[in-house]
Amino acid sequence: KQWYQRRVAITAGAEGNVLKDKPTRLQQFVFFLPDLAVFLNNIAYILLTFAIPVRIKEFTGKSLRTAALFSTLMVVFSFVSSMVLGFLLNKRFGPTIVMLVGNVVFYVGAVMSYGSTTEFLAFPGSFELGSVLIGIGNAAVINIAVMSKFSLYEKWQVKTEGLAERSTAVFNFSLCISQALATVMGGLTITRASEVPTICAAGVACFVNVVGFLVCLLVR
Repeated sequence: KQWYQRRVAITAGAEGNVLKDKPTRLQQFVFFLPDLAVFLNNIAYILLTFAIPVRIKEFTGKSLRTAALFSTLMVVFSFVSSMVLGFLLNKRFGPTIVMLVGNVVFYVGAVMSYGSTTEFLAFPGSFELGSVLIGIGNAAVINIAVMSKFSLYEKWQVKTEGLAERSTAVFNFSLCISQALATVMGGLTITRASEVPTICAAGVACFVNVVGFLVCLLVR
């Protein structure tokens, strides 16, 4: 965060531009799009951690060790990718690009892992590979959401005073609401009848987030 604040000040000073006190109305709307991705992805993540172990035991006949492997792979690769993301952000890839790609990776992994417990999307290795992709993609969105706000403010040449507090507050609110909603929705993804609607919902969520990230890139 401090790195972005220094970069904004240096860029503005070098170009002789005066930073705005607050963003425009359109920019204020775009400000919340990364949090929308956090909201949708966290719902999907919690639903997966709830539904997949039950579905593995119910429909695949595998042991609970396989369900434990799902959680382990997600946590391990989420941790590893968190370290790699710092390297990527120091290169030419900005936070929004990393989040966009990570979002797609997350939902591809979600469909693969969930699909491994269905009769029409299961194929060898889909469960393991999907779990890895979920861990990578989830870290790319959740871990960068707050930082992405500083990138947006830098591009819009807006002062960042108080931005950390606002960004963190909205981020935490998104997490809390999504956790509560996912808890209520948990039972809706377990049955055979829910498979197609669940996969379609994942596709819609991915599309909404991709559009949101593209808007973040385009709005000046």
